[in-house]
Amino acid sequence: MPDENSAAFTGKDICTYMEALADLGYKPEQVTKILLTHRHSDHSGELKSFPNAKVYVNQEEMDAAELQARQGKVQ
Repeated sequence: MPDENSAAFTGKDICTYMEALADLGYKPEQVTKILLTHRHSDHSGELKSFPNAKVYVNQEEMDAAELQARQGKVQ
């Protein structure tokens, strides 16, 4: 069973992805392309954080309810 001593343990975050992006010197507005591999909301739920990003996704995923709000920017 994975725990905090296991390489597979994912229960503790070092930082958020937005903090990691900022630590690298990037602003969300600088992200211009996002490749979405699947529709799970934990991967697509924060697309609104990247206002200048064009989102690329396959048609099957495009039909997902989670993406309907971004339909104008998703290809």
